[in-house]
Amino acid sequence: MSLDTKVQLDNECGVFVAPSGRCSPKEHQTHHNIDTSQGASSCNTAPYKYNNNKNQYIFPLRSAIDSLYLSFKGILSDKSEKRLQELKDIAQDKTSISKSESVFRIFDHHFEVKAKGSGKFAFVLEDNWFRIEISSRTAKNMPLAYAQIRSELLTFNSLKSIIDKLTFIVEHIGKLDKKPTISRLDICLDFSALNEFSFQHFNNKNWRSKAHLINSYWINNKHSGFSIGKGQVVGRIYNKLLEIKTSRKDYLLELWKAKKWDGISDVWRVEFQFRREFLQSVGILHIQDYLDRQEILWNYATTQWLQLIIPNIQDSNSSRWPVHPAWEEISRACLFDSTETLKRVSKKRLPSDQYLFINGLAVFSSFMAREGITDVSEAIMEYLHEAKNYHATYRDDDLKTYLITKAKEKSKRFNIPWQDLSNE
Repeated sequence: MSLDTKVQLDNECGVFVAPSGRCSPKEHQTHHNIDTSQGASSCNTAPYKYNNNKNQYIFPLRSAIDSLYLSFKGILSDKSEKRLQELKDIAQDKTSISKSESVFRIFDHHFEVKAKGSGKFAFVLEDNWFRIEISSRTAKNMPLAYAQIRSELLTFNSLKSIIDKLTFIVEHIGKLDKKPTISRLDICLDFSALNEFSFQHFNNKNWRSKAHLINSYWINNKHSGFSIGKGQVVGRIYNKLLEIKTSRKDYLLELWKAKKWDGISDVWRVEFQFRREFLQSVGILHIQDYLDRQEILWNYATTQWLQLIIPNIQDSNSSRWPVHPAWEEISRACLFDSTETLKRVSKKRLPSDQYLFINGLAVFSSFMAREGITDVSEAIMEYLHEAKNYHATYRDDDLKTYLITKAKEKSKRFNIPWQDLSNE
């Protein structure tokens, strides 16, 4: 894949960072190129068992789109706006027992309607597949919808099927003028290290970048990664296995194991975030544009925008410092294979077992400690007894009514159609 032109673009991702922390474009007016005159970088598209014999520092596990935000131009239908406003009003009514009804049903989706909009967007719909921000009919110079596609859905389903479904949903809400454009795109590479290579061994001086803002991060005294740049292009290098303990994206573990990850070694992620202005500057407006240039985009990010280098104290000119061979392997590891449908992704945002059966038990352990009860069964029964007495004494509703009301509210948040249990 090659292009015959060099694309000039404003260096917003490498602006001067003033002492105040604000970006001062007046003090940094240089430009940079995406050099594609020699074609895209070579990619490891052969099977892993052949490719990784060539690598000394990294074992590639997965390359993919991690985040995708699309903008849809058009206008909201009058019918949809009235319905969305009704549901938003219900969501805002803190005294209403029908808050669980603020759900916008579109085909097989049960979107939660948020009580507040987002920025200039009047309405927000959310489930485990999409977050869709919708502008009102009177909003000027605003797209009809701005949509985020969830990472899990991107992981396990084809890009075309996802965008077709999302477009179908937005068309149900209003009238579209054009096909969606990309507002933000994050691409990533996950890999385990070979021969004890680790980003923990490096500091800010090991990075050469068009961006001037570099932050290091630590978790429990363990170096967890770097964030580089601010604005149109951002780079993130971090310990993904460590991050999963917080994000709970456990579905990645099986994918890595399928690529011969040992299940123990740290997995690092190199990730680049590109925003609309940058993407449009290099001719990437729509998804197909990205698919045609994905290898070139990765090549630019890892050879022109950011590099891991080996400092040479005998040479004061850092531009001459050599690129670390591990980074050269990362730059070559553009394994952007098409995603296979590996599993069905639920549209429901369900709480995890850990949240229910570890975090949720905190209330019982606290009650046992307060009351000095050592028998678990006795503690549960006594807790329910005390809860009933409390609601009967201090609240207008009894315990059962309170729990059913809260369960209805949670069903909306979890995108679950509520079955009324009040008659049971």
